[in-house]
Amino acid sequence: MVLTETRTDDMNRLMIGLSSSHRLISNTSIPFGCAGRRGFGVAVAAANSCADFLTLHEASQSLQCVWVCCKGSLFGLAQNAMLGAVYIPPQSTAFPRAQVTDSFLALTDELSCASKVAPHFLLCGDLNAKVGGLNEVTHAHKSLLVAHPALQFASWCESQAIDAAGRLLADLASSLNGILGTGRVCGDNGQASYVGSPRQEVASRPDYILMSSALSGWQIVCRFCQLNTSVITAR
Repeated sequence: MVLTETRTDDMNRLMIGLSSSHRLISNTSIPFGCAGRRGFGVAVAAANSCADFLTLHEASQSLQCVWVCCKGSLFGLAQNAMLGAVYIPPQSTAFPRAQVTDSFLALTDELSCASKVAPHFLLCGDLNAKVGGLNEVTHAHKSLLVAHPALQFASWCESQAIDAAGRLLADLASSLNGILGTGRVCGDNGQASYVGSPRQEVASRPDYILMSSALSGWQIVCRFCQLNTSVITAR
C-alpha cells in the first residue's frame, strides 16, 4: 500500500486502524515546519502476510520517494522487484516547470539505478501528471503487443489535457519499456483521488502505476488498475 501526502512522519498516526493488519515498511521524513501541510509525506505499508517479502532499499535524497525491494516470489518471479513510492508536486508558481523537469529527471535516474538492483520495477504514486491521449507503448514492447494487441492504443482518459509532467511521465515509461496502468482497465474519468475530493471538479487522476514490461503481464495490470483510490494498493 502506497500513501501519498500523509502530512506526517509519525508512525503511530500513519498506522491508525491498520496496526493489527499491516506493517509500516518505510516513510519519508517531513521537513521541519511542514507537518500537516498538503504536499508532504510518502509511506509504504504492507499486509502482515506480505510484509516479510519487503525490505527498505533506500530513501531518496532529492525526491519525496522511498524504494522498497520486494522478493520476486511475492509476484511468482525468479528475480526481485523494486517498488518505488513517490510524490511530485503539481506545477505552480511555487514549483515551476523547471523543478517539475528536474524531479522527473531525478526520478528517471533513481529508477534506472533501482532497476540494476532488481530487474523488475513497480512505481506508484501521485505524480500530478496529465497524459491525455499520450501512449507510452512503442515497438520496444513487441512481445507485450503480440500478447495484448489492445496496448497499441493509448490508455483512455476523459480529459485530453497534457502538461509537462504528463509528457515527462510518458517519456519515462517509454525509455524504460514500462507500462502505465492508469486508464488501461476502467479508464480515467476523473475518479476522486482523495477523501473529500470534489468528484465533479476532478478532470483526471494524478496518481499512476508504472510497471516494467516483465512485471506487467496483463493480469497484473488489471489487478492493480481497477482500483479507484489514491491509496494505491498492490494485491
